[in-house]
Amino acid sequence: MKKLYTIFTILLSVFIFDSIAQSTYIKPCYSVNAGADVSFCSPGCSNAYRIAVPQYTNRATTTYLVQQMTLPTPMYNNTGNNVIVDADDVWSGIVNIGFNFCFFGSSYNRLVIGANGLISFNTAYAGNYCSWSYTGGIPDANKPINSIMGPYMDIDPSVGYNANRINYYTEGSYPCRRFVINFYQVPLYSSSCNSQRLTSQIVLHEAYNIVDVIIVNKPVCSSWNGGRSIIGIQNAAGNQAFSAPGNNPSTGTTTNQCWRFLPNGAVQQTLNWTLNGTVVSNDSILNYSICPTSTQTFVANLVNQRCDGSTVTVTDDATFTINQLPVADAGIDKVIGCLASTVQIGTPGVPGNTYTWSPTTGLSNPNIAQPTTNTTNTYTLTVRNTATNCVQTDAVVVTANTT
Repeated sequence: MKKLYTIFTILLSVFIFDSIAQSTYIKPCYSVNAGADVSFCSPGCSNAYRIAVPQYTNRATTTYLVQQMTLPTPMYNNTGNNVIVDADDVWSGIVNIGFNFCFFGSSYNRLVIGANGLISFNTAYAGNYCSWSYTGGIPDANKPINSIMGPYMDIDPSVGYNANRINYYTEGSYPCRRFVINFYQVPLYSSSCNSQRLTSQIVLHEAYNIVDVIIVNKPVCSSWNGGRSIIGIQNAAGNQAFSAPGNNPSTGTTTNQCWRFLPNGAVQQTLNWTLNGTVVSNDSILNYSICPTSTQTFVANLVNQRCDGSTVTVTDDATFTINQLPVADAGIDKVIGCLASTVQIGTPGVPGNTYTWSPTTGLSNPNIAQPTTNTTNTYTLTVRNTATNCVQTDAVVVTANTT
């Protein structure tokens, strides 16, 4: 019966992972997209319409969504400032993040790194024992609190000295910096499993306070601690947690996965449109009348509130140019008779316009403003302005006098 249960569990895990749609990885950065500049033609006034789109909706970190992402391209560096060199089951000293990071509603600029694949904003752990033995998943106040587990499992960086196994660094510039923690080819604990290596990363994004856990290779040591590992985040009270599906805990191997923990609390941003510094819309939608011949540049302004009390404002602009249609005047209708076997159609041309007549039958030149014709027909004139590419048409009728 135990064997059947194990097989069912493995099949269920495979189904869960296969059924989760992956989103394409993007590096979070506070931004808003106002759309492309446009130029259009109109005989009169028209509305400039646009919806401004933030990269993400900035939300409070009181709750989270868990998304599976593709792997970053390129991957983050796997070298940095070394910590926990030649030691096992310990927490590092206090490490500065380099920016304020909001996590479960509080702001932090320091953390500690655990030798068993996790970090915590509880700096009281610094230099203390990092437990490895556990059963069950999170939330659980008996497991490391205020933590990001990526993955939490028993590994042993002290086996076969390598100073670079656990390291960290900060990259990027305000307000889109990233704090990256590497667990690079760290041996699993126990002599029978030391040859198996964990490689993973935890990434804290200043923008939107997003957490990424990237698993390059997570093997399993089934003979030790049940082969358990957890990928997830847990609050300071140990009573609220979010985990990657199938990983709370998992006893299976994992390769090339990325899990994003996306804040999903109350909206913490405002968005408006301005024209020459004056607000013309108090939300994401621009719908403003402009008339020929004018060019107007509208600015989308996105203000993001952060839990440390600061704000981050980003902008993008969209320019709308509305062009007048050219004048198309095919002239008055003409009559061919005994005294006038050939007639001229059209009106004098305007520099900067092109003229095209159709059909071309009987015309002296179909590509000038005032051709002549000796053929009855209805001729259509198309005038195109070479600068704006705007087009206007008109028609003239040529008939014959049979009396």
